[in-house]
Amino acid sequence: MGAPTKRVAALLATALVLAAAAGGASAAAVAPAAAAAPDVFHATDRAMDTAAAAADVDAAVDRVDGVERRSTAAARKALHFESKGGKLLANGKPFALLGVNWFGFETETALVHGLWTDQSMDSLLDAVASMGYNSLRVPLALDNLLANPLVTAFNGGVAANKQLNGKRMLDALDLLVRKAADRHLLILLDMHRLQAALWPDPLGLWYNDRHCEGDVVAAWTSLARRYCGSWNVFGADLLNEPHGANWGSGVHADDWRMAAERLGNAVLEVCPRLMIFVEGVGNPPVTPVVGPDWAFWGENLAGVCRHPVRLSDPSRLVYSPHVYGPSVARMDYFEDGRFPANLDAVWEAHFGSVLGCSDAAMVLGEFGGDAGMAKDRQMQERLVGWMRARGVGGFVWALNPNSGDTKGVLKGDWRTVDTVKKRIYGRLHATDVRRALADRKRHHG
Repeated sequence: MGAPTKRVAALLATALVLAAAAGGASAAAVAPAAAAAPDVFHATDRAMDTAAAAADVDAAVDRVDGVERRSTAAARKALHFESKGGKLLANGKPFALLGVNWFGFETETALVHGLWTDQSMDSLLDAVASMGYNSLRVPLALDNLLANPLVTAFNGGVAANKQLNGKRMLDALDLLVRKAADRHLLILLDMHRLQAALWPDPLGLWYNDRHCEGDVVAAWTSLARRYCGSWNVFGADLLNEPHGANWGSGVHADDWRMAAERLGNAVLEVCPRLMIFVEGVGNPPVTPVVGPDWAFWGENLAGVCRHPVRLSDPSRLVYSPHVYGPSVARMDYFEDGRFPANLDAVWEAHFGSVLGCSDAAMVLGEFGGDAGMAKDRQMQERLVGWMRARGVGGFVWALNPNSGDTKGVLKGDWRTVDTVKKRIYGRLHATDVRRALADRKRHHG
């Protein structure tokens, strides 16, 4: 979801539920996709076609001083991820992902948040590692990638932050990737927004009235080229919460399954080793989840068994739903008298059934909530139990305490750990990346 404005999206989703219930309308009538889409999908009236967009992004990359164009050899000698039998494997062995979202690059600051405090990128990455996480999901914005703005939202009085002086967004992202690698933290890049200043996008698609699909392809291929040689950048989350799309309609302009295939295959052409994360949709027709079982944005993967994503390399695919509790939106199933025991069936209907019909792994791209709310805490504990039982990893939303409705694993001072969340999420296993690398070295030299 969006960073401090996750509540806005949740309220909109709840309003759609209420509208459907009050007016007896179908999900098709109230889904965001029902709004007229701009005539930008084919970009027939735009000067920036896919090739031009790619040139713009590559030019932005080349403007950054000191960009290290590394060979992919180092990455090939590191961890080889794949999906097989519904599990994520690294070098042929099961790999448990337990990560945390650190947002900010996708906002107008164009930099991970929290660096305006007395903390630095180093100290916050140390905190992530010390809490037992083995990975970061890093949200990005398309227009920030295209513009590559200067970063200024940091405390220059902190010695470790001085290295950000005069740097641009891509410099800062390079720095985060390198520092995370030093701590054996993996990176999942996430195309979180099309426009840094706009969340939620009213269309909820992979294009809007300012950006066509070609822009997204260009940004992803440039990112893939830039980080293919960075061993710890292991995946691309193609688009955050495409709530206005459908799944399986076969209509080129709004079928997210088809778009994910195009975007994912474009990434794999540039960097075949990357894992491709595909989120669910919202509640449009074709694969509806309606009424009392309304899904969160990104959670609806109900159409996968009939309409699976088909990548050029199926072993690269990871399905990645988002799962939240009542602190984000008060769904009817949170008020069920059987709560929280009823939630297992809800999750199976929304996304869990995919594990029985697909060879692809599943990793929750976002999950969490306000652990200070009793019912939300119960939901999170139940979800962790479900994840353990099904062998599913995930990325907690979020490291940041400035996520208004969920809060963070760090408290408002960006230093103190939320011990309740630490206890809940600590029940999930995280594979030790350092040991996995050492194991590969022992067996492969």
